[in-house]
Amino acid sequence: MEGYARLFNNLLEVTFNGTVQSPKYKDFTGRNGDGTTFDYDGNTVRRMPKFYFNISPAVNITKEWRAYVSMNYYGKRFQDEANTDKNTLPSFSEFGAGTSYQLGKIRFAVDGTNIFNTIGITEGDPRSPLTGAGDIRMARPIMGAAVRASITLDF
Repeated sequence: MEGYARLFNNLLEVTFNGTVQSPKYKDFTGRNGDGTTFDYDGNTVRRMPKFYFNISPAVNITKEWRAYVSMNYYGKRFQDEANTDKNTLPSFSEFGAGTSYQLGKIRFAVDGTNIFNTIGITEGDPRSPLTGAGDIRMARPIMGAAVRASITLDF
């Protein structure tokens, strides 16, 4: 799903996109290297959330000056094909914000990502089982809070 709206004579813009899905494995059975069998038929595909969305409202303060906020939501996902509860990656939300000013053909901008320094895991290593008493997981985290300033020249 995608959507875009301009409201109040272009003062407010809202962009939205989201995905609702339920991908499942089909005919996914076999034998492990040690001879044991597995049957993942009907299990949810690893690393794929059932629900994801992004919403980003922006305000055109003047014709040249714009400010925005954004929110990304990632639903829970499974780290592996077995879909075990211990290998569930939790859902998380990430927020960003920024502003820009257009001066002729030059655009000045400041953008912040993950501004609340949310801790989130995008994917876990399915070949690495949980280890230790604290259920330590090998995974790829999202990046921490960051701010970027840029100058763009249109030509």
